Amino acid sequence: MILTRARLIRRLQWYYPTELFNAWAITACFGYVAWRYPLAAGWPLLFGLGLMAALLFQGQFYWHVKLRVLLGEAVEAAATLRRFAAWRRANGWGLALVTVALLGQAWLTATHAPGGELWPWMLLATTFGVLEHINYYHWQLMLDTVADWRYVGRYRRLKIASLRKDLREGRL
Repeated sequence: MILTRARLIRRLQWYYPTELFNAWAITACFGYVAWRYPLAAGWPLLFGLGLMAALLFQGQFYWHVKLRVLLGEAVEAAATLRRFAAWRRANGWGLALVTVALLGQAWLTATHAPGGELWPWMLLATTFGVLEHINYYHWQLMLDTVADWRYVGRYRRLKIASLRKDLREGRL
């Protein structure tokens, strides 16, 4: 099955709102953790959830822009690409901070500080954030079409992420 322009438009019409919903759901989780747990216990999880939400918002924005381009709507490509390049750099710093937060929490948990029960969630949020960054800015990890699986089967490697290609080529 070839992903035609019409199919891609239909796919993006449901895909970017789904990503937006997921971003808001993670934001709600962030709010819950901030409300439910003292900062001393929840701060690494808040870092991970914040990073995850930021990446999901970036992803939904990217798919929304791609949909607008496919529909022939005006998009300020150069400014949008600069924004994504800045976000990619900021994500690198965010990933570094989350790693420091995880290591800090591991040390604190070893010293019986509060937050030990949140450790699996911290690790999950951080791992998901890292995978989302890779999925958008490096390699396509989401294999949700037959064509994606065929590509991996044929070439024995993951596809380059669409956003990475767009940043490299300077076009949307």
